[in-house]
Amino acid sequence: MQKIFQAIDCLTLTFEGGKGDRPTAKSMVTCVGTEKVEFTKPLKLEGKVEVYLQELINTITDTLSTLATNSINKFSQLNDREAWLKMDPA
Repeated sequence: MQKIFQAIDCLTLTFEGGKGDRPTAKSMVTCVGTEKVEFTKPLKLEGKVEVYLQELINTITDTLSTLATNSINKFSQLNDREAWLKMDPA
């Protein structure tokens, strides 16, 4: 994944079907500080590679947007910057 996406080391994949079934991406592991980010919606890797790579980009964007929004809401309730910075993925 490092050669396709910057700062992404690998994806966590699961195989839920039988033999020959396509995997589902559940999370990504970054190579910057090595942290795991769970996707808000798992992504089934089906069809042509260029299609599901675009869907992966959309999933990553949606997940990070949701995490950022939730994190900002937590900060407004917490008011402890140091604790807030350690709560969510960077």
